[in-house]
Amino acid sequence: LKVNIAGCLSELGRTSEALVARRGIFDQLKQVGGVANPDTLLAGANLTIDMVRVQRIDELDAFLREYELLVTAQCVLGPEHEHTIRLRWAHAHALRVDKSTDAVRAHVEAMEDICRTARR
Repeated sequence: LKVNIAGCLSELGRTSEALVARRGIFDQLKQVGGVANPDTLLAGANLTIDMVRVQRIDELDAFLREYELLVTAQCVLGPEHEHTIRLRWAHAHALRVDKSTDAVRAHVEAMEDICRTARR
């Protein structure tokens, strides 16, 4: 039920409220099943998407690093799984904030690779 409410809040553009709900969902699932649980990874992916929507990029970057979600998703779900692709997409947006040439190149390369993977 909480997942549906968070999704509705996000779709209605009430992203700040959705973030609070999604953070609670992630924390609860993490306590029950751990970070490597597919449900927790989905909750993390949903949370990162909303972080991108409200431009909380520093928080997004810290969240991905703290829980090692991208690496965990690639190991548990595989690199071509939908949740892994969503986490990679969010991570690529975190790279976009740094305007250095290397960061822009890394962002473009990540997005191109995500597109290739998603088309398979």
